Amino acid sequence: MWAHAPAMARLITYRLRQRLYRSNVTVIMTNQFAPTTGMTFGFGGAEHIADAIIHMWIEQPEKKKEIERWLIIKKARLTNHYRKAMKYEIEPGRGLTLIEPGIDELKKWFDEYAKEREPNGDE
Repeated sequence: MWAHAPAMARLITYRLRQRLYRSNVTVIMTNQFAPTTGMTFGFGGAEHIADAIIHMWIEQPEKKKEIERWLIIKKARLTNHYRKAMKYEIEPGRGLTLIEPGIDELKKWFDEYAKEREPNGDE
């Protein structure tokens, strides 16, 4: 839609972000991803205004002979988030359920992060 005027699209989406932020609302937006080009498409690519981007995909079922769902947190402003891909399932009555990494790996990652943030007493 805005391929001929990317700067205008960026300005419009930035103004939209400012209005939503000032209104104190939470917005969940989706964007289409073209696996053939590796790019998103639609209204101006609003990734620059997002506070968080979670990329979700399915491994090629033709090769795997099963459905494997994955997600990765590509961006989460002002957070130190887990940076590896996570396998998940969608379960009736429960919703999105994390399969891997397991809780032990996530605890280990969190403990290492927390240890880095502790004051070491040398200051």
